[in-house]
Amino acid sequence: MYICLKIIESHFSSLKDPRSSRNPRHPFMTLIATSLLAVLCGIDSFSGMQDFVEMHREALKKYFDFPSGVPSHDTYQRLWDNLCPNQFRDCFCDFVESLQKITSDIMNIDGKTIRNSSSNKLFHSVSAWCKNKMGFAQEKVNEKINEIKAIPKLLKLLDLENKIITIDAMGAQRDMCQQIVERKGDYVRQPRNTV
Repeated sequence: MYICLKIIESHFSSLKDPRSSRNPRHPFMTLIATSLLAVLCGIDSFSGMQDFVEMHREALKKYFDFPSGVPSHDTYQRLWDNLCPNQFRDCFCDFVESLQKITSDIMNIDGKTIRNSSSNKLFHSVSAWCKNKMGFAQEKVNEKINEIKAIPKLLKLLDLENKIITIDAMGAQRDMCQQIVERKGDYVRQPRNTV
């Protein structure tokens, strides 16, 4: 956990604290890191972030300062409502890229359709993920057949060096495979279903 926290601090140190400097009750990096840890554990609400910290307070106290106790859900919401989204996106992308480098050497690229995503049109996307179920990048596509156009964009977002990329037959186009090899990666393609 200590290594993960140092990674978080190093990648989010350039993020500007939007709060007033008069009397912040909670350290900025404590709020950012506990938010990220909560979300990585599946929390999807500000009250959930507060509950997460309350449940894990003893373990978190080893790494973070809580001079005013557990931050409230309102504290988390005010912080996230006022953070610069572009600054956060840049920091977060660097953070995810660093995680990508220390995780699996095998990355899967596959398209999915989310059923019942709309009454008129289904949501299609192409994602890159590894065996620990961590997603690294995603591209929205209009239709399943447009995956071929989305995969090159997705590959540009990834660090492919020394990675093995698995891709199904639909995505195993010559130029995509060449793009992987040129960026010092390898690929395994699934053969077309011949039955």
